[in-house]
Amino acid sequence: MINIRDHVIVKFVKLSATAKKPQFKMDGDSCADMYADEKIHIQSGETEVIKTNIAFELPLGWEMLTRGRSSFNKNGFQVLWGTIDSGYRGEVGFVMANHNEDTLVVQVGDRIGQIAVRKVPRVTFDEVNELEDSERGTGGYGSTGVNDYSPIVGDLNDE
Repeated sequence: MINIRDHVIVKFVKLSATAKKPQFKMDGDSCADMYADEKIHIQSGETEVIKTNIAFELPLGWEMLTRGRSSFNKNGFQVLWGTIDSGYRGEVGFVMANHNEDTLVVQVGDRIGQIAVRKVPRVTFDEVNELEDSERGTGGYGSTGVNDYSPIVGDLNDE
């Protein structure tokens, strides 16, 4: 068993008899798997919310992040990231977008995404007249090296 510095207990309720408890597959995993609690067909180009029928009670100062599984992403199915705040007590669902040309069929009990629980510091925003200089400055949107990307314009089948 690994030594975990910050151990937090997250309470949950099953909202149906078929809902599955979140599970860490390995001791060192940073995310727990979540499971579908409905059968759903997601057509190509469509986005749907997949039900888990699980609701959580996070301690104050903590958040839960929903994210996808790499096996879905590499096949054109994307779970959109989400944030569950500590005050939310409703069902956690997973927003799935189908970028593949095939229909995705999700079955009850399928692993559909992952959750990560993170400590969130309380932040105070301090309005000032100006910001200190930094090496990056105001450069954004590719200013650190991604801007050498050249999009292909036109039909990809043209030779």
